[in-house]
Amino acid sequence: MIYERLKKNLIYYLLTGIVLGVVVIAVVLIGKYEENLAQSIDSFERIRMNSIRMSKATEEKERIIRDIKELLPARYHSTSNEELLLSAIDSIKANIRGCDITIANIEKKGGELTLPVSIRISSDSYGMLVDRVGFLQGLTYPHFRVESILIERSEEMGGLICKISGAFTIPAEKVEGERHNG
Repeated sequence: MIYERLKKNLIYYLLTGIVLGVVVIAVVLIGKYEENLAQSIDSFERIRMNSIRMSKATEEKERIIRDIKELLPARYHSTSNEELLLSAIDSIKANIRGCDITIANIEKKGGELTLPVSIRISSDSYGMLVDRVGFLQGLTYPHFRVESILIERSEEMGGLICKISGAFTIPAEKVEGERHNG
């Protein structure tokens, strides 16, 4: 009778131990699952935020490229870089009448083509000289980089002489793609 009771209690203790072990294992697994689920949710949230940032950065990059392409002259893709540099000289001659222009050879320096230019302008007013320098600095493509400006009074000509040294610069490589309007 005692053995029967002990045997019965032992079976209950073993079953209780097995059930308790299963419950403890389930609690541990559920805890690990919850921890991994929280990490996964955080990772997916970071991925979603990074995706949004990347799409905004891509849109900004595309907008900047579009804006740059809008600044390019209409004949950009049909004309060589050297021709673009030399056409800038024609633009100066057309807009600054009576100036003397001296150019040097086109040079390639660090990914840029440069055309060194010296311009001599005669004028009777400082205002007109300032307008001419403003015109040169306002050229967008190719860009004119002013290196020096010398203004002197000419006794024999009865006015002012402005000597501007600088260079036209453009990237050595062409930007790919078509020009978009609007």
